[in-house]
Amino acid sequence: MVRRLKELRAPDAEEIAQLKGDVESLVGALHQSMAENCQLRQQVAEGVGVVRTLPT
Repeated sequence: MVRRLKELRAPDAEEIAQLKGDVESLVGALHQSMAENCQLRQQVAEGVGVVRTLPT
């Protein structure tokens, strides 16, 4: 019975590992977009560079 439970949990462990990797990637992408947004806002506030807004 214990062996069967371990067999059932193995795919779950693989999925959890994949999800952890996905979270790390998403956090990295979010951090990058926030940093870029901060830089763009700073450029607009300082009046330097060309910042174009996209139509909504």
